[in-house]
Amino acid sequence: MRGIRGDVASLFCGAGGLDLGFARAGFEISYAVDRDPLACETYAANMGLAPDCRDIAEVNRESKRLEYGMVIGGPPCQGVSNFRGRSRRDPSAKVGFAEFFKFVRRAQPICFVMENVRGLATMYGGAYLRFCLREAVRFGYNAAFFTLNAARFGVAQSRTRIFLVGFRRDVDARFSVPSPTFGPGTGRPYRTIRDALSCVEAPGAGDVCREGFGPVYLSRNRRRGWEELSWVIPASCKDVPLHPDSPPLMKAGPRSWKLSAPASRYRRFSWQECAALQGFPRGYEFVGGLRAKYRLIGNAVPPPLAEAVAQSVRRAKVTMLKTPDGVLEVDAAVKPWTLGGAGAVRIRCSQA
Repeated sequence: MRGIRGDVASLFCGAGGLDLGFARAGFEISYAVDRDPLACETYAANMGLAPDCRDIAEVNRESKRLEYGMVIGGPPCQGVSNFRGRSRRDPSAKVGFAEFFKFVRRAQPICFVMENVRGLATMYGGAYLRFCLREAVRFGYNAAFFTLNAARFGVAQSRTRIFLVGFRRDVDARFSVPSPTFGPGTGRPYRTIRDALSCVEAPGAGDVCREGFGPVYLSRNRRRGWEELSWVIPASCKDVPLHPDSPPLMKAGPRSWKLSAPASRYRRFSWQECAALQGFPRGYEFVGGLRAKYRLIGNAVPPPLAEAVAQSVRRAKVTMLKTPDGVLEVDAAVKPWTLGGAGAVRIRCSQA
């Protein structure tokens, strides 16, 4: 038996949150691709690797041979996020997922890891999750999926994400879902907003989104206190939560809140504070204007969460076989919100 080895290819690499976690776990990212120039500049400035700044579909049209031990990535999530106007018939909704698996088919890595919003398992009855599982099995993989909350891994934010981990069918693999290291049952309290922002300097005039607080923003509570977890850090600057020094919001109706003080006393988190709440290290450089920085940060996978998954992949036990008869055994000490698989997968959960 041995762990996963070989170079890693990162698809839809963005600002590098997922990749930073895998690099911290000891993996070497040798190829990264993203079509966003600002994401590529940000990635290069921090990761020491210049991404291939192209659409993944263009990359997949090439015929050259690919050799990677692992493929990772987080395809765009708009098709499965809580976004009005999407439907199952929208062809753009599954393009990213399809291109991810096209690359996997070409590279045939021993393992792949795909990250996305948990809506992948719920929107449209889980149609997109079933699509991803079918593609994985069709291209020769046994695959498991599970959800993790970043707060359970040292991120000062309640942010649940789904992961698909697949192993080629010519290997027997044993993989353990990451066990929480913060929160109930761990002996370590959640990291709070205060913990995350303790070393973040006061923002400058151009570091905070100053848009107004309209009905959509006030359709939910956007403020939490210093000793709490932050609300989810989004990609849209106008939806960023309020800083704890802002006065509380007052409930005005079933889906309506209102300011309890003059608007001038409220402010959103700065982009630097958002980066800290996502778990990026101090000094991580983000390229572009204010909106772009918020977007790059909000779209990223929190690095501590990525590292937890990467460590589990690194510890996976893999036995090479001569025939495609492999089985993926999945152990979970704590039952996630969602847990399942496709192909030859055996799941053991020690917590009922």
